[in-house]
Amino acid sequence: MRILITNDDGFLSKGLRLLIEAVRELDNVSIDVVVPEKPQSAGGLSVTLHKPLRVRKISMDGDLEMFIISGKPCDAVIYALHELGNYDLVLSGVNIGENTSIQAALASGTIAACLYASLIGNVRSIAFSADTDFQNVSKSWLEVSKHIIKECVKYVSKISPPDVIDVISVNLPKRIDRYTDVRVCKMSRRKFIHRIIKRVDPRGGEYVWIHGDTVVRLSESEDTPNILLLNNITISAICIRHIDLMHDIASNNIEIAREYLHSLAEHLKSVLREFYRE
Repeated sequence: MRILITNDDGFLSKGLRLLIEAVRELDNVSIDVVVPEKPQSAGGLSVTLHKPLRVRKISMDGDLEMFIISGKPCDAVIYALHELGNYDLVLSGVNIGENTSIQAALASGTIAACLYASLIGNVRSIAFSADTDFQNVSKSWLEVSKHIIKECVKYVSKISPPDVIDVISVNLPKRIDRYTDVRVCKMSRRKFIHRIIKRVDPRGGEYVWIHGDTVVRLSESEDTPNILLLNNITISAICIRHIDLMHDIASNNIEIAREYLHSLAEHLKSVLREFYRE
């Protein structure tokens, strides 16, 4: 199985390292890593069209090559699909910070990479994000997160998602233990209320910062409160065709997709129970 790994936090991201380490433990898998040179958070589906891109190749741990592109996550996907071949699965992340709510998903470079892989290559994909900055995470959190990622990839590669699912989004909470639940969630509509902070530079010119205050209401069905308030692992899915109201998507296909996600969640719950039983 050929897997493309990308992200939106750049090639030095600890989340990228976690994702690579998890996938490398799988059998019969070949990996290509193509990532932006610099962090590209909140870049969404943007593509670089107004300037050339530079691509350089470095060796990672001696036996894995990484392609670093001077662009955005979608640029990385375009380059990989056009220059490196076809893939069975695209994985993006692990993002620094959770990607819950429709508001965040539409801006997220992590999710955008997966969306673009589905759009231009019809490749199934999983976006992984975590409610952490990876600065002070424990070894136990890293180990269980790696295990969850690995099992999620194994499940999706063994049991293909129904066609109506273009991207599966998995969010990991900042704390995972034997009591952590795995929930299939609908995306919250909104997570941030934006503020404009005005300041003056040393030359007297005014500039602004756009800042977002997190607003979360308790709901057991939505992804944002499940991560931030209930500390659960969340699974959500995106169907690109829902953007176009004229697309006719059969209700039974949606039901099949929901059953698939719940089956994946039950699998990860059993994985967690086994992990902590050991």
